[in-house]
Amino acid sequence: MRQTEAVVRLRRHTAAPAEEPLDVFCDELLIGPGTDSADDIALLVARPVPPS
Repeated sequence: MRQTEAVVRLRRHTAAPAEEPLDVFCDELLIGPGTDSADDIALLVARPVPPS
């Protein structure tokens, strides 16, 4: 499967804040790639928690 340039950019952008709290991570996703786009943006983010 060939990845589009946008998907490659998104993967690169999400690597840096991946360990941040979810609210910070989501803010970074919306601030970065979304600023130069006319497209709508929707996020569904989940971070699995190891069983205790």
